Amino acid sequence: MRFPNVHVSEQELLLAAEGELSRRKIVKVRAHLAACWTCRARMRQIEATIVDFVETHQSSLDPTLPAAGGPRRVFRARLAELAASKPSWRQWFALRLTNRDFASAGLALTTVLVIVLLLRVASGPGPSVAQRANPDAPDPRLTPGMTQPLTRADLCSAGNQDSAPAVPRAVALKVFEAYGVSDPRPRAYELDYLIAPELGGTNDIRNLWPQPYRTVSWDAHAKDALEDRLYELVCQGDVDLATAQRDVATDWIAAYKKYFHTDQPLAMHAAFLKDQPWE
Repeated sequence: MRFPNVHVSEQELLLAAEGELSRRKIVKVRAHLAACWTCRARMRQIEATIVDFVETHQSSLDPTLPAAGGPRRVFRARLAELAASKPSWRQWFALRLTNRDFASAGLALTTVLVIVLLLRVASGPGPSVAQRANPDAPDPRLTPGMTQPLTRADLCSAGNQDSAPAVPRAVALKVFEAYGVSDPRPRAYELDYLIAPELGGTNDIRNLWPQPYRTVSWDAHAKDALEDRLYELVCQGDVDLATAQRDVATDWIAAYKKYFHTDQPLAMHAAFLKDQPWE
């Protein structure tokens, strides 16, 4: 599966989230999202921001409503209409609060929500399930995973390699820097391919991340064992190549548990070594 070089624009993602694209365009956007991990992460960010906005304005604005029956009932009715129709955040910002008793509260809320939106956009997608379970899991904003347009036959006919191709030192140092590791200790890390080359992964920097040895339970040894197992299952025809790529890129820890039927790394994998440590 090839990842397109041209990503969907922010405007088109916003319009897609709000259901305002034409049918032809929404089909194209959905097809792109199905193949592009980067745009899919950006779409999740936008959708999460809108959800945060709706939850915030419903929980924060309601206590500030005035006690007066008439205006309060009218405003509650408008909120109910908004919730029922799932309004876009742009429509909500455009809504004018005409009652002077709570106009100031609306202005304050709008300011807070603008800050929330800016912070969400600046911070990028939140941590994945894998990151919450393991802080040393790859950051999807830096390492979404990249693949080559190769088939199962292409990969399996080449045979499983003993180790992944060496990454140029200059590229490796950029990966460490992106992950906040300024002085990586020799043999403490494996500069890992999120999607292994034997599963069609590329040497693109977006497919690389520094994975430690023996500092966490889900370390590079367990990941190496998973890659070896997935290659075996794919070449046996038990697992589709695209499924294997997607599982390991989305959450390799969950993939390990799925394919080895366990909740913890197996003892036999504690010293499993497929790729060379960082020197």
